[in-house]
Amino acid sequence: MRLTLRRPTGRTVCQALFARSPAKLWHLRPDSLALMLSLANVRAGARVLVVEATQGLVACAALERVGATAGAVCAATTAGLSRMAPIDCTRLFNFSTAQLALLCTATVGDLRAAAALDAPAPENGGVASAEQGRPESAAAAAGDDAAAAAKDECEAAGDDGGDGGGGEGQDGAGTSGGGKQQRPRQRPGGFRASSGLLHALTHPGFDSVLLVAPRLEAQALLRAVFPLLAPSAAFALFSPWAQPLAEAHAALQAGKQAVALSLGESWMRPHQVLPGRTHPMMNMDGTGGYVLSGVRVSADAPPAAAAAGAGGGGQAAARGAKRPAPATAAATPAAAAAAPGDDGGAAKRPKAEEAAPGDAPMADAAACGGAAQ
Repeated sequence: MRLTLRRPTGRTVCQALFARSPAKLWHLRPDSLALMLSLANVRAGARVLVVEATQGLVACAALERVGATAGAVCAATTAGLSRMAPIDCTRLFNFSTAQLALLCTATVGDLRAAAALDAPAPENGGVASAEQGRPESAAAAAGDDAAAAAKDECEAAGDDGGDGGGGEGQDGAGTSGGGKQQRPRQRPGGFRASSGLLHALTHPGFDSVLLVAPRLEAQALLRAVFPLLAPSAAFALFSPWAQPLAEAHAALQAGKQAVALSLGESWMRPHQVLPGRTHPMMNMDGTGGYVLSGVRVSADAPPAAAAAGAGGGGQAAARGAKRPAPATAAATPAAAAAAPGDDGGAAKRPKAEEAAPGDAPMADAAACGGAAQ
C-alpha cells in the first residue's frame, strides 16, 4: 500500500471532500472554486466577504490567497441566524496563527448595522476613527487588531493549559519535546469579530464577495450583501442550478446595479496520462455548477464628482454664451441697410437678388423694417 502526502491547499482539500461526498459541497468542484476565486478578484491584502454552506472550504480557500500580512476574510451567515458560520475546514489546512488572525465570523445583520454607523463604539478591540477614513489604513488596522487579539488570547491559553515544555511559536510551527509538529491553536474566544473590526471592514466596504448558499434565494442574498460592498467590488455567486442565477442576472441588469455580468459553467475533463496509454477518461462529472459574476456599481455619485460635473456644465454654458450666434438670411439685409459703407453687405445683396429675383421686394421691405427699428 502506497500513500502520497500532499500539501493541504484549496485544490487538494476540495478534491478530497468532493471525492468523498459531492453533495456536502453542493457539487462544487475544484475548477469551479478556482473560477470563483479568480472572478471575485481574491488577492493578497483583500477584504473578502464569504457566505457559504460548505463547512468553511470557500473561506479557507480565500484565506489562503489573502495571505498573512494584510486583509481580512469574514465568514458571514444571513440575518436571522444567531449562530456563527461553521468553519470546520480550518483544521484541514496548515494555517499559521497570523493567517488565522485575519479570519473572523459575523452575521449579515451585524455587518449592515456596523456599516450604518458613522463611528465605531470605543472598546479595546476597536481602531482609531482617524485611520478608518482610508481604505488601506482600515485594512491594516483590522489585521493588526485581530492579530494582536489572537496573540494575547493564544498566549493566555498557553499559560493556562501549557504542558511545561515550551509554548508554540507565533507562526504555529513549534515542536514539542518529542519532535512532533503541533498545530496552531484556535482562538479560545472563537473567530467572532468585535464591533471595531466590523466597522473597519465595512468602511469603505469589502473588495470581494464569494456566495455559495444554494438554499437561499439568489436575488435576496445579493440584496442583503450589496450594501456591504465597496464601489467596483467584484462578486461571484455559485449555484448547482442555472435558473436562480439567470433570474438574478436579469434583475441586476434591469436595475443597473452591476456591470460585466457573466453567467457561465466550468467544464473539466480528466485525462489518464501513462506511457502509451494517454487518453481522456471515459467517466466524468456532468456539471460542476454555475457561477454568476460581475462588478458592483454604486448608485449614488460621489459629491466631488457631482460638483465637478456641475462646474464643467457651467463652464460649457459660459463658453456657449460667449460664442456668437450664426447669422440668418433675414438679418443679412438688415445689417447691410444699417451699414451701407460695408463692402461685405453690399457684395452679398446682389447675389441674393440674382438667386431669387422674385423675392427682391420682400427683401427690401425687410431691410426697411430693420432700418426703422
